[in-house]
Amino acid sequence: MRGHLSAPPAHHSSSDQRERAIPASCGSTSRVKGGSLVWQRLVLAAIGCLLSLSGAQAQSTPSPFPYRLAPIDYFGDTSEPVARLMAQLTAGQRELKYSADSGYLASLLDALDVPACSQMLIFAKNAANARRISPENPRALYFNDVVSIGWTPGAAALEIAAVDAHKGAVFYTLQQRADEPPRFHREDSCLTCHVTEGTLQVPGFILRSFVTDAQGRPRQGFSPVDHATPYEKRWGGWYVTGAPREFQHLGNLSTAETLLTFDRLGTRVPTIDLAARLPDLKHLRGSSDILPLLVHDHQTRVQTLLTRLRYEAEFDRPLDTLEPLTRALLFANEPPLPAPVEGDSDYRNWFEQQGDHATASRRLREFDLKSRLFRHGCSWLIDSPGCRTLPQSVRQRLFRRIGEIIGSPSPPAGFRALGEAEREELLQLLRETVAGFQEALPD
Repeated sequence: MRGHLSAPPAHHSSSDQRERAIPASCGSTSRVKGGSLVWQRLVLAAIGCLLSLSGAQAQSTPSPFPYRLAPIDYFGDTSEPVARLMAQLTAGQRELKYSADSGYLASLLDALDVPACSQMLIFAKNAANARRISPENPRALYFNDVVSIGWTPGAAALEIAAVDAHKGAVFYTLQQRADEPPRFHREDSCLTCHVTEGTLQVPGFILRSFVTDAQGRPRQGFSPVDHATPYEKRWGGWYVTGAPREFQHLGNLSTAETLLTFDRLGTRVPTIDLAARLPDLKHLRGSSDILPLLVHDHQTRVQTLLTRLRYEAEFDRPLDTLEPLTRALLFANEPPLPAPVEGDSDYRNWFEQQGDHATASRRLREFDLKSRLFRHGCSWLIDSPGCRTLPQSVRQRLFRRIGEIIGSPSPPAGFRALGEAEREELLQLLRETVAGFQEALPD
């Protein structure tokens, strides 16, 4: 089937989503009895906006960046993978195949190089298909470095977000219809939640934590969640498999019984047997592995910080995001793993094999999983398109600051203190593999 891209609507809006109770239309705003909070990790990242979809009116705050206009031209042509796929479909160079089980999902994952082993399952009612989402019918999220795809069994459309290196997050839906060609629709209503204070006022991503009830309805929210968030506050509203018992997170609290036990005794559910919990699971895999969850927590925040820094540079604003991005790329304040993580071997192998072997994007992907997520103390995203295409002067300042911190035997608070051999190894790796890094360092 050939595909078509429909034009985006002529309007868009932005909003300011502070930490606040979810409006009554989305569920109760009360706390769980006894003051304990069941946090729900909301992926406003790739898929849908809870407030706009529930009928609640988000408080509007204009973005300080006129991103509809040059030099960003947000609704103009993009160069991200979905746009490239659409061009291939239109030219007859590629087809998407429809299946009775999951529509275009499997074919789309293959076309966009998104691995099925990245599957994460969300039972919280926090997206476009909230009425269909439940602990018994969770929404799946699949992702790679630049694309996220959301699928709820029985829903009318797939939900897609792609990161354009120049514009930031771009949102699409794909109708699940076997009787017509696949048609991607560029969405602007997503910006109601995806251009807010939580996304740094640029088209980006935010992970949040919410109070939920036994049906997964959010009650009260807090943000953001990233690699520095304590594990005990992560993953509420998500299924988590493969986690050691020492991970006392908030995932898997999907029944009235587990919620009540958590509220009364603080009992957590580190991992779960999905085959037993969901015998009728319709998804591509029977897992929602901790390793993709850990990677996703880090990646989404860095992507938004990169977009914000680009906007500051393009609109000639102070580069206030330079230091937060530096901290994110160097895993500042990353809590130690409470126990070694094995993780899904398929995902681990896939992730570590991405990128060219001679580049930092490959070598920085090596997992540690004993005391920390990665072996090296610098993110692979330093060699991502969003970083490589920053204005040269901005990239030089970023690299110089990163070099200063890595090379210091006494780095600022929150940064990982490296031994002399480890510091030199990492600096040498960046000099050899990241274009422009060596030139940015002082003589």
